[in-house]
Amino acid sequence: MRRNLPTLRDRVRRAPRQPQLNQQELHTSSARTSSRDTPSRPVQGPGIVQKENDAKTAIQNRRRTGSILTALAVALAPVAGVAVAAAPAAVADAPASSEQAERFEVDFLTGMIDHHHMAVMMSQMCLEKAVHDELIATCEDIIATQTAEIETMQGWLMDWYGLEHMPDMTGMQSMQRFHDLDGEEFEIAFMRSMIRHHWGAVREAETCLARAEHDDLLAMCAEIKTVQLCEIEMMQNWLHEWYGLPGGRPTSTA
Repeated sequence: MRRNLPTLRDRVRRAPRQPQLNQQELHTSSARTSSRDTPSRPVQGPGIVQKENDAKTAIQNRRRTGSILTALAVALAPVAGVAVAAAPAAVADAPASSEQAERFEVDFLTGMIDHHHMAVMMSQMCLEKAVHDELIATCEDIIATQTAEIETMQGWLMDWYGLEHMPDMTGMQSMQRFHDLDGEEFEIAFMRSMIRHHWGAVREAETCLARAEHDDLLAMCAEIKTVQLCEIEMMQNWLHEWYGLPGGRPTSTA
């Protein structure tokens, strides 16, 4: 008798089926495979975490300090009567070591910037109205020297204290009396006024030498005292030689 052999369809139908995994089993299997193939990350210890937290805290404190300096400078400007403003989020790079010295240096720099600006404006008028070449040359020196010192002091205010200061213009009213003077009258009035103005700078420079901390500022104060005493003596001599007038306090008493 002839046997009937199973057909291909029968073989496929009779082949045992592979068990199907449900969704949870598939997810678990995939996770196991991934954990075997992917190297594990090193666990951060408490020391590393603490360092990261400290770094974040330092950045936040730096930003907070910059905001405080900005608000403080803006708030004090109307009270002091000077044009002081803080640069955005600026932080002092090298302030004085004590609060007292810091306050003095800021006050001195802002005040001397205003004082120098007045001398520059007076000297520019001198170039137009003076008649003696020696006096005109001195006025040119005052303009060049004190303009450069203004820029230097403004840079120190920004670098050391994060402050910007533009010269205060309120003192310009005292110069009105020079507009109606010419020749001899102008030279006498100018030299007398500039001598008094220089004496004021000398006194401030002497205080600076006793109270400031930054070496660069101390060097400038010494230079201000030396140069302006020399200019005082020259103008006193010219008042006597040209116009037979006294020049006031002798520089030898400084």
